[in-house]
Amino acid sequence: MVVTRPNIEKIAKEYQVSPKEVLYIYNSVFEFIRKHISKLPLETITEEEYNNTRTSFTIPGLGRLYTKYDRIQYLNEKFKKKENDNKENQTDVHFDSNDNGNVC
Repeated sequence: MVVTRPNIEKIAKEYQVSPKEVLYIYNSVFEFIRKHISKLPLETITEEEYNNTRTSFTIPGLGRLYTKYDRIQYLNEKFKKKENDNKENQTDVHFDSNDNGNVC
C-alpha cells in the first residue's frame, strides 16, 4: 500500500490511532534500516565480512532493499576521491599581524 494522506487516514481509523502515529510506525522501518547500516564499518569492510553481514531488508509492500559489495566499494572510492579533491582545493589564508587582519 502506498503511503498517501487518504491511506494514512484510512489506516489510522482502522486501527484507532492518530495519523501521526501511523507515519511514525511507517517511518520507523526506514529509521531502523538507516541506524543499522550506519553502524556498519563500510569504509573498511572486506567482501567476506560484507557477505556475512545483514545488509538486505524486506519491506512489506515495497520489496527488498539491498546493495551489493561492488556498489559499496564504488561509493567508497568516489567518496575518497571527492575528499582528496577537496583537500587539494583548500587554500591557506594567512593573516599578517601588522595588517590589522587583512588577507595576505
